[in-house]
Amino acid sequence: MEAWFKTTAYTDQVIYFAGAGQAGCGYGKVVLRTTAAGKLRYYVEDGATGNNASIESAVLVNNGQWHHVVVNRTGTGANTTIRLWLDGADLGTVTTSQYPINSVDAATSPVSNIGSFYPCNSGVGYAYFNGT
Repeated sequence: MEAWFKTTAYTDQVIYFAGAGQAGCGYGKVVLRTTAAGKLRYYVEDGATGNNASIESAVLVNNGQWHHVVVNRTGTGANTTIRLWLDGADLGTVTTSQYPINSVDAATSPVSNIGSFYPCNSGVGYAYFNGT
């Protein structure tokens, strides 16, 4: 996945969310978001135990400048690796070994959102992206 974005907000904001909808709370999710500290974070959660893997930028991204982000996910299950790039810089990888990351793909009622998070059983999105 790749995206261009810019923001000046110091709030948790979702750029991209994929996971289970209202009927699938036991399934995982993947989220690309800015944090309240103004950094970029990509994380994957298994949905069953709350275990997750994440990569977070050291630099601030809420400076009103355009930023280019690329996320790559390879492998399946416990051998899945995620890699994050921000503005051409490789921020590293995380390889999961404690839970099946592909549980996101098995969701019975999957949801993909750009610009908001869709928590299970809520029926509404939140953490709307305040930017471009």
